[in-house]
Amino acid sequence: MDMDITYIVESSHSISSEEFQRVKDFVSNMLDQFVVSSQPNETYGGIRVALVQQAPRGFLPDRNETPVALEFDLVTYSNKDLMKKHIQESVHQLEGPSAIASALQWTVENVFFKAPRQRKHRVIFTIVGSKTSTWDRERLREISLGAKCQGFTLFTLALGSDVSDSQLMELSSSPTEQHSLMLGKVSTPEMVYAQRFSRAFLNLLQQEMNSYPSPELQEECENLDRGDIEQEASTTERIPFPAMAESGSHQVLEDMEKNQSRVMKSMKENTKEPVHTMPEMRDDYEENEYFTEENAKREKPQECGKAQKDKKNIETTVETRGACKDYGMILEYENIF
Repeated sequence: MDMDITYIVESSHSISSEEFQRVKDFVSNMLDQFVVSSQPNETYGGIRVALVQQAPRGFLPDRNETPVALEFDLVTYSNKDLMKKHIQESVHQLEGPSAIASALQWTVENVFFKAPRQRKHRVIFTIVGSKTSTWDRERLREISLGAKCQGFTLFTLALGSDVSDSQLMELSSSPTEQHSLMLGKVSTPEMVYAQRFSRAFLNLLQQEMNSYPSPELQEECENLDRGDIEQEASTTERIPFPAMAESGSHQVLEDMEKNQSRVMKSMKENTKEPVHTMPEMRDDYEENEYFTEENAKREKPQECGKAQKDKKNIETTVETRGACKDYGMILEYENIF
């Protein structure tokens, strides 16, 4: 799969040391599902992974400080075992404030846009356990909308019940039900469920079942890109989003890298509230190895209604699930636990 993925992990004083360790284990386990690029700095294709924590102790946006601790960027490692070793041995809880909006903007500008040979799919995987700080909350909507309009795929894993529905929606691509998961606990069954849910989401991404930005955001994105009248730019000059590029079209990605400064202006403008819809899906993924050539060639998934007839009833302890009619991709696995 042709993908850049950055995990933004909350490391604030609002989450416990046990929760933080669970998050580290979750990210490490997810790495086992990836075929990591062996030459992340030199060639196109493959999966590149980055990890950042938010936010350092004493961080405030008006002090010109960095809102994250960069653990490793998209080209630091070409081996997932080295990534896992770094996570378990070198990642320590920062115990600062929650500043997800600031971290999101910093990640887009300094992790994705500064990496060479950007991939077709660019995923921001946010793991949060609390509401972001009041001084950070006001900027979240415009920054997240700016990222969505630039073709980023946003997925959110929320731990506990402190994260509001509005924050979850702002941090997640549309349809929200496919791009977010809220867990009431961080026990082993819940984290296993989160891994399976996340793998199902990544399978949807591989199958290109959704478009980024989503159709209902197109008008808002055009207004955001256009800016105010004094700085109005022709829509014909807009930079193509990666999701619109032809498979293997490296020229589009190179053009994006040359025009990053103009693109980033879209994250500075005031925006309207995004509208979220729930399109009908046709996904019923079976559990297997992910992101391999063999997996990419498999047949299209069955329709949800048909697939359910042959599946066993599954009971779990996770508080938040979701019906198949809402998003068929969610965990119609046999023997899920």
